[in-house]
Amino acid sequence: MQDFWQAAAAQLERELTPQQFKTWIKPLAPVAFDENALSLRIAAPNRFKLDWVKSQFSGRITALACEYWEAQVSVHFVLDPTASGRAAANGYPAASNPGGAYGAAQDPAAPGAVGPAAHLAPAYGAGQPMGQPPAHGGQ
Repeated sequence: MQDFWQAAAAQLERELTPQQFKTWIKPLAPVAFDENALSLRIAAPNRFKLDWVKSQFSGRITALACEYWEAQVSVHFVLDPTASGRAAANGYPAASNPGGAYGAAQDPAAPGAVGPAAHLAPAYGAGQPMGQPPAHGGQ
């Protein structure tokens, strides 16, 4: 299974843009392969990545699995928040932001907000309807 995933990841890296590969494929981790059932399970670290990978890449990953094992393999994608960590532990570089753009959404005006623009939210009227001036009336 590990050999398959390394070969599949290398092939997908050649086929995709660096951003697509880093965002969608790197965070995935192979979980198990059942040789009797010819069934492969691949984990994604959050629901958004899971749904996107299933809709956009499941066909290609399944085709790579079928080519590798020279048989009809069923690929199942599962949710596992530790998938990025497992990918790194197994020698597959994990994404630097395992939660992804939508994986850990946080209100930027909330106490303890993090990120490069978190300090800007209160100054620009976070939580106000669009087109409304900030609550403090500044311009």
